[in-house]
Amino acid sequence: MSFVGDLEHLPIVDLIQLLHSTKKSGTLALKSKRGHSQIVFDEGYIVSANHHNNSIRVGQILVDMKAITAVQLESALQEQKDAGRNRRPLVATLIENGLINKDIAFKGLEMLIEMTIVDVLTWTCGTFELEMDKQIVSDEYRYFPDTLKETLNLNAQSILMDALRIYDEKKRDGTLGEATFAAGEEEEPEEDDTPLISASDLGLDDLDNLDRKIPEVFAGVKFFDPAEDIRQKLKEELKDIPADEQQKLVSYMVGLSGTSISDSVTQEASGIVVVIFSCDRLATNLLTAACKADRLAVFTTDNEADLDPLIDKALAKDSFPLVIIDAGENHSGLIKAKLSHYGGLSVIKLASEPDVNSCLAALRDGVRTIFPKPDMKNTKVGFAEESIRFIESFRSYMQKNAFGSTDPLPVKAFNRCIQELDAAQEIPDISFALLKFVSEIFERSITFIVTNGELIAERGIGTGAYKNADAAAPLRFKISLASPSVFQRTIDNVKVLFERAEDEALKSLYREIDAPAENKVLIVPIVSFGRVIALTYADFGTRAAGPAPTDMIASLAKHGSLIFDNILMRKKLEKKAH
Repeated sequence: MSFVGDLEHLPIVDLIQLLHSTKKSGTLALKSKRGHSQIVFDEGYIVSANHHNNSIRVGQILVDMKAITAVQLESALQEQKDAGRNRRPLVATLIENGLINKDIAFKGLEMLIEMTIVDVLTWTCGTFELEMDKQIVSDEYRYFPDTLKETLNLNAQSILMDALRIYDEKKRDGTLGEATFAAGEEEEPEEDDTPLISASDLGLDDLDNLDRKIPEVFAGVKFFDPAEDIRQKLKEELKDIPADEQQKLVSYMVGLSGTSISDSVTQEASGIVVVIFSCDRLATNLLTAACKADRLAVFTTDNEADLDPLIDKALAKDSFPLVIIDAGENHSGLIKAKLSHYGGLSVIKLASEPDVNSCLAALRDGVRTIFPKPDMKNTKVGFAEESIRFIESFRSYMQKNAFGSTDPLPVKAFNRCIQELDAAQEIPDISFALLKFVSEIFERSITFIVTNGELIAERGIGTGAYKNADAAAPLRFKISLASPSVFQRTIDNVKVLFERAEDEALKSLYREIDAPAENKVLIVPIVSFGRVIALTYADFGTRAAGPAPTDMIASLAKHGSLIFDNILMRKKLEKKAH
């Protein structure tokens, strides 16, 4: 276990972007009622994928690409079958027979990855698990071990954008539910029923040593029985506990999976996101089941590096992260660092054998409370009761305590901005109305005009010498877009960006206005007829980074863009009239 959660709380688009930005390596297993898919990452790049639909394979894709004919595919499949134990991957067979070249093979494999991502984009519920120590690369990709990193390291952001484009086209055409490729000729399965996990769990550096076996595709129902999933996880962790104790705890947890909290509890409505950081699989499973029973968004990880991205994701969505840190990992310094870095963060500490001094120190640092977790080393008889009391106490605590900020969203400022946008007569009025709204949340904000290859600073609030909400004189300094940057990414994606970032364009900006205390920035595009013509930049200046109502800001930007287009059209009509 490294990183686990529900797609309901972290959509697949956000998940892939998160894995790419944090340069994760491992196999992302996606499970839903529709089936099971895998996407393999190497340092944030996609290097392999397996589609849940057994008919969607690289051979049929190559036929649909018209790279080979159905007859040639059938001949290659027969050759594979005749080779028996000496069979080679299909792409190897096609290349060695001179039917395709490596470029075409890679194109087919890339398309298979795209179609896998397009498929899972429709999954609104299900689970994901990133196994950091496993990179299960399917046989066709493994044929190219020497050039794998060079050629098949697909930029996750780019391929995601392509997949989203295909997804939108299918949704528009009403073909989203149809099979991507016709069920025609299929690759022959392996003679033995090899499970999804390959013969060894070695990394990409040892791909040549792995057995060449194609993972089978499992039926979705087999994976998506919550009760069975809980039962298997707990049995695995409770093997040293007496059988009657195991059964008692398993029965309780299975029953818990079908419960939910009363309507009077409002944690879900308040946007609580629980992040569990622990290497104790049992405690993690117990807390996860409790959170899901109470309909709380929950993510688990045993990697400290995952904490900041998960906290940032929660804050970006106007949610309030509650971090549970297992004291068994001896992370007293980590607790203090997170509480210092994130103002208003709520932290709960787990402890096996609470030590008075360490508990007092944790409370002094600012943790909300300390929970003594079950310890099977000291208690085997009665362990089930101890675990149940632990869960019930946790659920009761969560239901009776409020978490997160109680500050209301800037509704008054939002309404005022809408009125200013509706009343705008000139184009600069639009960008300035949005600039003022953003300045209600951020300490510093600037409007940039997008020109050919660079940004020109227009007006700013709270930047440099401008420390008030009045319109500053034109700033005039320029920022180059020659290198990849958050500015260029916002222009390309035409979406509001709110994340931690550091690049050459930002460094160039900070030479003009000084760097903020934290590198979390907001970039908002203003669009005219589908093209980004201006950007609003904002940061927290000298303050600690906090949440921002990005959905509200995106709505204002969209409304402003429509007003912008109306003003342009009005001016054109007036010009023609004269």
